[in-house]
Amino acid sequence: MSDLNSVCFTGNLTKQAELKTTSGGCSISEFTLACNGSEKDKEGKWVERPDFFDCKLIGKRAAALNQYLTQGQKVSVEGRLRQDRWKDNDGNNHYRIRIVVDNLVLCGGRKPEHTAPESSSMPEPDDDIPM
Repeated sequence: MSDLNSVCFTGNLTKQAELKTTSGGCSISEFTLACNGSEKDKEGKWVERPDFFDCKLIGKRAAALNQYLTQGQKVSVEGRLRQDRWKDNDGNNHYRIRIVVDNLVLCGGRKPEHTAPESSSMPEPDDDIPM
């Protein structure tokens, strides 16, 4: 039986994705997603707490989607965690965990700052409920 290594989340790109091509011609798009959450601080007030995740999309989809992976773009990703390990010139070990993206969905564009927000029939969230 194989172990389960699966993640799924939605967030916003922190900057334009970087497209690279390997010597073998494989496209790789690398980007960072910010996922906003909230938690109570020491005084019991809700404060926003973003988490940042490095992601890597590999193959034809990387080349095709990279132009749409711009700063602020909301995307939903499914993938798996991958730990990179290396030693620096001094022999110190380094580790980094990234998400290798299997599926990516563009969730709509950013609203331009100069336009009025759309009205919503949804009630405002209760301040005591984390988003």
